[in-house]
Amino acid sequence: MALVLAPVFPAFAAPPVPAPLEARDRADIGRVQAYLNDIKTISARFQQFSQDGEPAAGQLSMQRPGKMRFEYDPPSPILLIATGKVVIYVDNSLKHVTYLPTDSTPAWFLLRDRITLDGDVTVTKFERGNEVLRVTVTETEHPDSGALTLTFGDHPLELRQWVVLDQQGRNTTVVLSDRHANVPIDPKIFMFVDPWPRNE
Repeated sequence: MALVLAPVFPAFAAPPVPAPLEARDRADIGRVQAYLNDIKTISARFQQFSQDGEPAAGQLSMQRPGKMRFEYDPPSPILLIATGKVVIYVDNSLKHVTYLPTDSTPAWFLLRDRITLDGDVTVTKFERGNEVLRVTVTETEHPDSGALTLTFGDHPLELRQWVVLDQQGRNTTVVLSDRHANVPIDPKIFMFVDPWPRNE
């Protein structure tokens, strides 16, 4: 199963090419940035689709900065937790736990304390459709480390899905439903104690 926070490894590459933006585009990107920064928590159902794995679904909980939990529905054995310091990938079927740095993933962008759409990230594509905005960003210093495309419904503005493009060119799509923003979330769900410490 592909990870929604799939690890990537930066490589040397030419700087990313910024998307050509008109004044209206820059205004909408400013709205997106403000919206993302206003979100402190999200609770939602998710569906995940990847090129090299079966579709999956589950419950997403996110608390900025730094914390996210993907609890997959059975029969998937996967649990994914970003604690604010590391990303923990738990495979209950194999009784195995993998630890990754949070900023080694394209989706690190969503967990930042302050989200900006310039500077250390570059907007490489911006699209506007029927009541939809779509923004693609990549790390300015490491453009080969992957890309993140965020899709928003407009009027009202709301995050509907994202697509992670990893270094190998594979896409993983996460679609959100039953979304609830800025609701209380129990901080204990972002804690994890390895039940199989011998596997560390």
